Amino acid sequence: MEARIVGGGIGGLAAAAGLTLAGWRVHVYERADALADDGAGLGMWPRALRALDALGLGDELRRRAAPQQPGVIRTLDGGTLATIDTDRIRRRAGETVHVVARPDLLALLFESLPDGTVHFGEQAPYDVDADVVIGADGAQRRPPPPLRRAIRPSRHGADGVARCAGRPGRGGGGSLGARREVRLHAIDRRPHQLLRRTAGGLASR
Repeated sequence: MEARIVGGGIGGLAAAAGLTLAGWRVHVYERADALADDGAGLGMWPRALRALDALGLGDELRRRAAPQQPGVIRTLDGGTLATIDTDRIRRRAGETVHVVARPDLLALLFESLPDGTVHFGEQAPYDVDADVVIGADGAQRRPPPPLRRAIRPSRHGADGVARCAGRPGRGGGGSLGARREVRLHAIDRRPHQLLRRTAGGLASR
């Protein structure tokens, strides 16, 4: 089975890690020339850590991250905006939140993939020829027009199935609809959701 993933951020790389672990051949297409080296710290809640455990990456994430310290987030006038009760989180979930820099999480996911999986500086090819295509390049982004023309929802659109209707990069001739289906999945950009869905959903299909 072969998957093509559009976007090499947290969602795309997490999906690639899960699918690779499940035995899929995966290609990730990232428009940037390299992994992002900036970004804020991310709080990895216990559910996200368990998802990383399922990918075989949880222990290394804990090593690279730092446990969240208890504290209070206040407004400018001193009012309490939120209280970070790490003891309560640990009692309820078995461990606390871990804080990791976004570049470190990206690097961890990238390093888990076989060489050649991620194609930097490349757009996803418009000639869709894969068992699954995953859009992970932004929650609000839509496929470029040539790819939208190549993929049209079938009567099974409610469950995410679309049929390939041609090869736009090659003149649009030759329908592929009769011999191949492409399953599309929307990827939520929130890290704990991304990782939970990857470990519990995509990798098991």
